[in-house]
Amino acid sequence: MNNLAEMVNQPVRLRGVAGNAHAGAVLVVTGERPVYIEGLREWGATAGRTVEATGLLTETRVGPEPLGTAHTPAHGVPGPVYVLSHAAWTEAD
Repeated sequence: MNNLAEMVNQPVRLRGVAGNAHAGAVLVVTGERPVYIEGLREWGATAGRTVEATGLLTETRVGPEPLGTAHTPAHGVPGPVYVLSHAAWTEAD
């Protein structure tokens, strides 16, 4: 199992399931928060498939903090997220 928190700011090779989130394409790695793929809006036909991706793992904000009250909805992205920059990927067997 990966421990992404210990891999931040390092080159990585990750294996997970390609998914599409509101803020962009993500790699869903078992036991971890989703990893956004820098510059990729969506996976297209690769969505739902297992991929291996390499790149530089960073942690950053991708949107505003959700703001709301008990009577209004909250919109935004809570806290920092993992981002894979300079990413390359292939579908896994």
